[in-house]
Amino acid sequence: MSKPQDFAGQKKSTRRSRVGRVILVAASLALLCALIFLGLLWRPSGLYVGSKKFSLNVATLAPKGPFADEGFWIHDGWDGPNDFTHGQLYGLKFGNRLIRLDILEDPVAAIRRHLPKTVPGLLQAFSSKDYLVKKCAGEALVKMGPSAQSALSVLLDRYQQGDEDAEWVILELAKSASASAVPPLSAALTDAHQRIRQKAAEALGEIGAGAVASVPRLQNLLHDSAPDVVITSSLSLRKIDKRDHGEVTALIGLLTNKDPQIAGRDVFALGEFGAAAAAAVPTLMTTIEDGDPQMPGLVARTLGLIGPAARPAIPRIISLLQSDNPQTLMFSMEALGRLGEFAKAAIPELLDLAEKKEQMVGAIAALSSMGGDALPGLVDLYRHGTNDQYLWVARAFRAQGAHASAAVPTLMADLQSDRSQRVTTAAWTLGCIGDKAKAAVPRLAELIQDSDPQLRVLAAEALWRIDQQTNAVLRVMIGELSDWSKNPQALISQTTLGFFQPREETAAEVVGEIGPVASGAIPFLQKMSRSSYDSNKEAAAKALNKIARQGL
Repeated sequence: MSKPQDFAGQKKSTRRSRVGRVILVAASLALLCALIFLGLLWRPSGLYVGSKKFSLNVATLAPKGPFADEGFWIHDGWDGPNDFTHGQLYGLKFGNRLIRLDILEDPVAAIRRHLPKTVPGLLQAFSSKDYLVKKCAGEALVKMGPSAQSALSVLLDRYQQGDEDAEWVILELAKSASASAVPPLSAALTDAHQRIRQKAAEALGEIGAGAVASVPRLQNLLHDSAPDVVITSSLSLRKIDKRDHGEVTALIGLLTNKDPQIAGRDVFALGEFGAAAAAAVPTLMTTIEDGDPQMPGLVARTLGLIGPAARPAIPRIISLLQSDNPQTLMFSMEALGRLGEFAKAAIPELLDLAEKKEQMVGAIAALSSMGGDALPGLVDLYRHGTNDQYLWVARAFRAQGAHASAAVPTLMADLQSDRSQRVTTAAWTLGCIGDKAKAAVPRLAELIQDSDPQLRVLAAEALWRIDQQTNAVLRVMIGELSDWSKNPQALISQTTLGFFQPREETAAEVVGEIGPVASGAIPFLQKMSRSSYDSNKEAAAKALNKIARQGL
C-alpha cells in the first residue's frame, strides 16, 4: 500500500506539471502578442542586427504543404546557399495561417552592406585579416570594372609583397576593366620585380584582343631574364594577337632549362600553339628522354597538339604506352588519338589497353580516330569486352558515323538482345551511322512501340536519322513531350553513366528537325522553354526556332 506522503508527492508533481503548461501557454501567447505587435509596426523589409536579418510575416499554408501537419509551435532551421549562411524559423500556427519569424544569419551580406563605395576604401578593406571581408572587397573591386583600374598597380605591389589573395582580383579586374586596365598593366611590364612583370603579362592575356596596345612591351619580355616571364608573355601574346611575334622561338630556347618545373611549363605552353609550334618537334623528341618522370607525358601531349608535323615522333609516343605512369599513359593515348590514322601502328597496343578498366576510355577514344583499320578490333571489343566496353565503343562508332558501317550487323544483333541496356545502346548508335544502317529500320519501327520510354525515344530518333519516317517518329516524340509537360519539375531523365541526353531534349531536337509538320509540339516546347533547367530551355528554344524558320 502507498504511503500518505507518496500521494502528497504525486499531487505536488501534478500541480508542477499544470503550472508548467500554464507557463508554456502564457509564454506562447506573450510571444504571439509580441509578433503581432511587431508585425503592425514592422514592414517586410526586415530588421538588421549585425549579420542577422529578422523578418516577420503571415503565411497561408497549403494543404499537405510545408508545416501543414505540424503542431501549434513550429521551429525549423536550414543552411545555405553558401557555407556561411544559416537560417532559423520560429512560428505560431492558427488553422492554415502561420505567423513566422525568420532569422537569417548571413555574414557575407552584412559585410557587403557596410563596404566602402570608393576604390581607396575597398583597397583598405582588402587589407583586412578577415578572409570574408577581403573576399567581398575584392569582388566589389572587380564589379566596379573600368572605374577601379587604378587599383591594379596597388594590387600588383601587394602581390609582389606576398599577398597571394591579390592574384585572382588582378586577373578578374583586368577582364572586367578591359581596355581601361591596359595602361597600368602595360606600365607594370617594365617593373623591376619578376612577380609583377609576370602577373601583369598574364592579366593582359586575360583581356585578350583589347590589350593589343601592350604587344610591343610583351614582345620585349620574350627576352626577359626570368623564364616564367617569357612563358607567360608568350601565352598572353598568343591570346591577344595570333600573329607570330617570336613566341615559339623563345619557348624552344627554354626547352633545355635544367629546372624541371620550368621545362615542364615550357613544354605545356608550346602545346597551346598547336601546329604553329611545328619547329619545336626535333627538340621535343630529345626532351622526351628527360629524366623527369612527368616530362614524357607532357611532351606527348604537346606533340599530339602540334599534329601531323609531329609524325616522326609517333614510334616514340607508341613506346610510351608501356609506361606505368598514369599521366604519361593518358597524354600518350590522347596524342595518338589526335594524330589519327597517321598513328594506326598503335592499334594493337591500344586494343590491349582497352581491355583494362583503368585505360579503356582513353584507349577506345584514341582508336575511334584511326579509321577503318581500327574497326575490326573495336567490333570485337563491343561484342566481348568484360568491363562494359561496349558503351564506350558505341560512343566511338557514333563519332565515326557512316565510317562505322562495318559495325551495323553487330549492332543489329543487339537490337534482339534480352538486355535492355544493350538494345538501347544499339539503337542510339545506329542512328548516327545513318543511311548505311537502313537494314535496321524494320526492327527500329517495332521498338518505337516498346514500353521502355528511353528505348522508345532513342529508337524513334534512330529511325528519323536513318529513314526520315516523319509520322511514326513524330507521334513518339510529341508523346514524350506531352508526358514531360505533365510533370515539368521532375528531375531530368538520367541513364546509365549519363550516356544519353534527357529524353525530352532528344524529343525537342528531333521535332525541331522535322519542322513545321511538328507544329503540334509547339505548346509543349513553349512550356519547356520556361523550365527551371537550362538545358531544357536551350533545347526548346532551338526546336521552336527551327520550326518557325522552316515554316517561313
